[in-house]
Amino acid sequence: MLLLYGGLTLAGGGLILWRIREDWAVAPILTPPGLGWITFALGVTLAIHGASLLAHRLYRPLRNGMREVAAFFHPLTPLRALLLALASGVGEEIFFRGWLLNETGLLVSSVLFGLIHVPPSRDWWTWPVFAFAMGLLLGWTALATGGLFVPIVIHVGVNFLNLWRLAGRATARPLRHAD
Repeated sequence: MLLLYGGLTLAGGGLILWRIREDWAVAPILTPPGLGWITFALGVTLAIHGASLLAHRLYRPLRNGMREVAAFFHPLTPLRALLLALASGVGEEIFFRGWLLNETGLLVSSVLFGLIHVPPSRDWWTWPVFAFAMGLLLGWTALATGGLFVPIVIHVGVNFLNLWRLAGRATARPLRHAD
């Protein structure tokens, strides 16, 4: 997984540099915005995580999917959860919002972001729908702030909180497949 996200980061970073090769001004892309935007990012992260907790409590297929994801990542320590959240959040934001958003626009980049999250299980069918909605939100924040700092904070935060929740699940066990 880390290799995949490392590849996304390198590909997205290279494509960004290729696109802006005239002035090579990459620093504004990652410059933190004002305190209001950072507060917004943290509030949105907590709101999304809270909505995720509520949805898992109310909808059984999401709980089933959560068990499958926990088994897939087993054993998942808090440190591994943080590394996966950083790798996926930074890599996907650099590729999808740093490069693809500027090439295809908000809607197309969000649809493609949703499509790469198509799950291997029917119990996870909400994952690409959620990813599409997140693509719209993260793309909007990238456009509104003129950079990737806020979308990266939100993406890493949401991924970390959800993965950390999985890391704390005592019932997480590796999946056993019938032969």
